[in-house]
Amino acid sequence: MHPEPTERVPGLRDGGYSAWAAVQDLLQWLPATCSLIPLHPRSKKPALNHWTTNPRMDPDSTEGRHWFSGEAGIGLRCGTVSDGICAVDIDSDAWIARVELLVPALGAAPKIIGARGCKWLVQCHGPNLRGRGLKCGPGVRLGEFLGDRQQAVLAGIHPDTGRPYSWARLGPIPLIDPAGCFESIRHHVPEPKPTPP
Repeated sequence: MHPEPTERVPGLRDGGYSAWAAVQDLLQWLPATCSLIPLHPRSKKPALNHWTTNPRMDPDSTEGRHWFSGEAGIGLRCGTVSDGICAVDIDSDAWIARVELLVPALGAAPKIIGARGCKWLVQCHGPNLRGRGLKCGPGVRLGEFLGDRQQAVLAGIHPDTGRPYSWARLGPIPLIDPAGCFESIRHHVPEPKPTPP
């Protein structure tokens, strides 16, 4: 595992969280091919209807400045629309270190922290980048792979904790094979005790 630098919070300025400031931070950290979408404030829900089929929004356009304002959250449209940028989302803090050991590329990938667990940004190529659940045993859900027609929250105020999402690590987005990643996780992650709410 790689040492982690100081945590960064996109959009956090002296006066608190700002969606426009978050967009500016994300545009510096992410490839230009990433498609960002606005989310309702303090929610994981996209603010736009038909967000999976809408054309890419230019954050600097009049429409973009309207939507990426106030406390709006920022999501990444995962998959093909963002040139294969997807997310591996793990729901428990207890699994983070183990998953990074099993899938070494995740140990250097951009890492986003919400309420519990984390998500890593990865790049995948292929004809089928559909999302799917990650399980480590019968009926034991570990998290999910977020792909085509799904979004990953990158910035905003978490609806449960009231705290902003943070980035524990920046860096290049690694290319992974989703199928190999899932198999490594599914066959090697022991079933930990559930994390208390």
